[in-house]
Amino acid sequence: MNPKFLLFTAALMCFAFSITEIIQILKYIGKTKTVEATIIDEELTFPNPSIVRNSKRVLIEYAHDGRRIISKKPIIVSMGQKIGDQINIKYIIDEPEVVVTSNLNRLLVALSVGTLLFVIGYLS
Repeated sequence: MNPKFLLFTAALMCFAFSITEIIQILKYIGKTKTVEATIIDEELTFPNPSIVRNSKRVLIEYAHDGRRIISKKPIIVSMGQKIGDQINIKYIIDEPEVVVTSNLNRLLVALSVGTLLFVIGYLS
């Protein structure tokens, strides 16, 4: 397969991901709140815990208006996180069970990688 095609395809995928991140960030501006949450349950994303850079899905618990909230869906965290650890999360104020995972850092990384892949593909 043509390496240029692969580089442009990977760049296009990075740009598509960036667009979804931009949409999510704009959709939730002013509608989220950042709080500290506690990991209460975990499940490995891959069954073998010895795989380097593995991640796991966790359920989290946090407080909203004096109520204890447990996230509807698990979020992905690094293997270093354990049950009982505190993490910062954002949730939608009107729907406190929904955790928002989009952030500016992921957007910047996706744009940077996409741009780098595009330039390498263009110059090769």
